[in-house]
Amino acid sequence: MPKPFSSATATNRRNSPQSVRHFDRGFSLSVVIPAYNEELLLAEAVNNIADAVQSAVADYEIVIVSDGSVDSTLKIARSLAASQPHVIVVDLPQNLGFGGAVKAGLLQAKKDVVTYFPVDYPITPMDLDIYLHLAMYYDIVIGYRRQRRLEMQWKRRMVSVV
Repeated sequence: MPKPFSSATATNRRNSPQSVRHFDRGFSLSVVIPAYNEELLLAEAVNNIADAVQSAVADYEIVIVSDGSVDSTLKIARSLAASQPHVIVVDLPQNLGFGGAVKAGLLQAKKDVVTYFPVDYPITPMDLDIYLHLAMYYDIVIGYRRQRRLEMQWKRRMVSVV
């Protein structure tokens, strides 16, 4: 059951029993994180996402896409990759925007199932379980958070305002 402020939209593939995918901890997962000037939030976001993913699957990668950042985002991403073997860094020399960064990350992703999360979208193990469950039945699952600003930590709200 989703959290009160969580919701997901799914695109139906077919309504036949044969269309159901059967995931277990044996499948692999790529998580793409597009990041543009996210030096204040990146490390915390990657660690939170890694915690959530580790509880769901054994084989995973986190693809951080530094989208032409002019702050320390790339340096932090490289530091995370050096200390965490599941983290991969894609460096875009110029800002391509959110869509361009997501596309670059999706092209780099190598695992069975691929998802992406913005740096400022806190993911929980429960959220990920919901998405993966829906992915058994649908080709595309899009998650979003209603009233997200009410749930954001003060640090994230402050950065969003600045």
